Amino acid sequence: MEAATPSSASYAWKSIIKGREVIKKCAVWRIGRGESVHVWGDNWLPGTEMNRVVSPCWRGTEDFTVSLFIDQINCKWKEDLLDYYLMDFEAEKIKAIPLSKTQLHDTLIWPHNPNGDYTMKSGYKILQKEFQSQQPGTSNPEASKSLWQAIWKLNVPSKVKNLMWRACRDSLPTKTNLARDRLYEFSNLHNPISASAATPATCWRPPDQGFFKINFDGALFSKENRAGIGVVVRNEEGLVLASLSQQILLPTTVMEVETLAARHALEFAVEIGVHSVILKGDSTILINALQSNNHSLAHFGHLAEDVKYLASCFPRCMFSHVRRHCNKVAHSLARRALTYPHLLVWMEDVPPDVFDVFQADLKGLH
Repeated sequence: MEAATPSSASYAWKSIIKGREVIKKCAVWRIGRGESVHVWGDNWLPGTEMNRVVSPCWRGTEDFTVSLFIDQINCKWKEDLLDYYLMDFEAEKIKAIPLSKTQLHDTLIWPHNPNGDYTMKSGYKILQKEFQSQQPGTSNPEASKSLWQAIWKLNVPSKVKNLMWRACRDSLPTKTNLARDRLYEFSNLHNPISASAATPATCWRPPDQGFFKINFDGALFSKENRAGIGVVVRNEEGLVLASLSQQILLPTTVMEVETLAARHALEFAVEIGVHSVILKGDSTILINALQSNNHSLAHFGHLAEDVKYLASCFPRCMFSHVRRHCNKVAHSLARRALTYPHLLVWMEDVPPDVFDVFQADLKGLH
C-alpha cells in the first residue's frame, strides 16, 4: 500500500496506484480490540459521509487508538470516556457499534460491497460518482446555466440543439436507456401486485424429534434510534420453552441487527440449557454467512463469527432459513421491544399480546 509511483511508471501501474488511493480513502476499519485504529484520522465510524471522527482532537490525544474506549474484558464501550472526549452525536453513534466477543483483531473492509470485498467494479463506481459530482447538473442549476445558454445560442438548426440538450440529459434512445425502460416495463407487468398471492401457503413447522427450534428476528425503529430483538424456543410439539424481547441501540445496518438477534438467540439457548438446536432466521444473507466456512469481511462478519462460536457449544446446531411469514412470533417479539425497553423473558410462554400469533402457528400444524 506504500509503493511509489515513478514518472516512468506504466499506465497499468498508475491505474493500480489510482485504485490504491480509492481504497485508502473509502475503506473502513471494522473494530475488534481497536488497537490498530487511531481515533482521529482513520476511517472507522460507519454510517457517516467521511467515516471519520470530527470531534475536536485534544492536545496530547493525537495518537489515541480506539482501544482506549473499549472495555476489553466485557467487550463493551466505555461510555463515560466517549461522552468525555467526543461530541454527543458521535458518542451515541459509537455506542451503537456492536463489538465482537470472539473476533478481536481490527479488520479493514470495503463498505461499498455487501460482502466487504473490494472489486474493480465498486472502485470504478466510486470514481465515477466523484467525477459526476464535479460536473454541471440539474442538482446545481447555477453551474449548468451557462452550458444551456451556450447550447441555445449556437448558430445551428434547432434539431441539433435539441439533440445536444438530450445528450447532456442522458435522454437519447441509446441501447442502455432502452434496456432500462424495457426492464421497468417487464417488472411492472410480471411482479405480482398482491402480497398474499406471492406468499406460499406454508407455516411454522416443529423441529425433528430430539431438536429444539430457535426462531429469531430483528426490528428497526429508525425514528427512535433503536432496534428490537425477538427470540422464541420451541420443542418438537410446538410448545414454547422460553421467549424473549429486548430493545438495543440501532446499529448502522439491518444485517447487524439480524446478526445480534442470532447471537442473543444462542446465548439465550445456552442459558436455558437446551441442546441439539436449529437456529432459524428470515435473512438469507445471514444464514448463508453462518453456513459458510469462510470469514466474512462484511460489516456484520465479526458478529457472525460470534454466532458460529456459540454454535460449537451445542452437541448439534444447524442454521436454516425461514420465510418471514413463518417467523411471525419472533418478529412480533422484536416489534414489541419498542414499547418495553428492557430485556423481558417468558418461561414456557409468550407475552399476552403475542399469544394470538403463537396460537396461529399451532393451528397451522393441524
